[in-house]
Amino acid sequence: MSLLWCRAHVRGNMQPMRRLALPLLVVLALALLNPARAAKTGSIEGRVINGTTDKPQADVEVTLTIGRGEGSQERTVTTGEDGRYNFDNLATGEDVFYVLDARYEGGLFAGRPLTIPSDTRKPPVIETTLRVFEPTTDPNAILIRRDDLFVVHDEDRLSVIEAIKIVNPTRSAYIGRGTALSETDEDGVTPSLGFALPDNTVPETFRWLDADLDVPEAVEIEGVGFGITSAIPPGEVDFTFSYQLEGSGGTFDISRRALYEVSELTVFAADPLEVTSNRLEERDEVDLEGTTYRTFTTTGDLDAADPVQILVIAEGGTSVPFIAGGAGVVAIGLGIGVFAFRRAKRRKPTTREAPPPTSHDELVAAIADLDLRFEAGDIPDDDYARQRADLKTRVSSLPSSD
Repeated sequence: MSLLWCRAHVRGNMQPMRRLALPLLVVLALALLNPARAAKTGSIEGRVINGTTDKPQADVEVTLTIGRGEGSQERTVTTGEDGRYNFDNLATGEDVFYVLDARYEGGLFAGRPLTIPSDTRKPPVIETTLRVFEPTTDPNAILIRRDDLFVVHDEDRLSVIEAIKIVNPTRSAYIGRGTALSETDEDGVTPSLGFALPDNTVPETFRWLDADLDVPEAVEIEGVGFGITSAIPPGEVDFTFSYQLEGSGGTFDISRRALYEVSELTVFAADPLEVTSNRLEERDEVDLEGTTYRTFTTTGDLDAADPVQILVIAEGGTSVPFIAGGAGVVAIGLGIGVFAFRRAKRRKPTTREAPPPTSHDELVAAIADLDLRFEAGDIPDDDYARQRADLKTRVSSLPSSD
């Protein structure tokens, strides 16, 4: 299967995770000022800090990607001894946005979108800071603390939301093993972090739902799944994505091989699904928003390259709608993001009442259910962002199980 979102699109179209994240930016009001007196150009400047040494970093290649409409262009500078960079004569206004990326010692440290306000009389100067880290290619720098798969039966397919918590316990950024996982493409891009997908994944159903890191692009890893190109900094990062699988006779194979050490892998299976596995055992049920999930969890740590055989069997009963389709939603593989779906779906929110979740599993399940309802168009943008942030804060506040 081909899950590759071609890098060739980058120069003609801004990367979807960035371009579609723009509506989340706060834009200052323009109506109070005389447009004739507003600043037409501004500057973006700042410093690159090495997070490993906590000192300014010289010789870092900083690229500014300028996006306007469907087109984009790039400007690149190299930091001096003081770690400073500067881009001037930049257009202002909410219709132009900018993304700063830093490349250091083989690692891509991707930034978030920003705009330059046009409501100032003097040319505005946006001060920014980019953080890079000394790189490592040692896969032991990556630990999958949790890999949670929420699965429901959707007619002749199995729909999956996968939420992964990754920990980098070092003071270096993991930049991947290069060609050990995938051949370098024509632009010299190799994945920094790989994600395993079942062999029977339907490519066009893959969607990003959430990521703590900016994901400028994804590359196919033949026979494995896909990878991202952003360096993985020290600390914890979360990734959430969804996809659908084809099966045969009501049986779906979601087996995979662990790419890194995994502390815990759990499958949350909605009734009437049954799960059989060589590495999972059934635990407690979780009731959430009228749906009962049976949980199946690993009995011990998984080492890199360990095979995990998982079969999900639909034993009859009513299938549960999972990822709603709709007019205006065009799946384009890995390039499509949750914000595209957010724009395409606008429905009246529904009110649901349920006991507030308290345990880690209940909170994770609540986040997954919230994602489902948002994808179905049942929750407006503001409510979704607020509720998701609240749930993630509550998860983070729980005592560590390590």
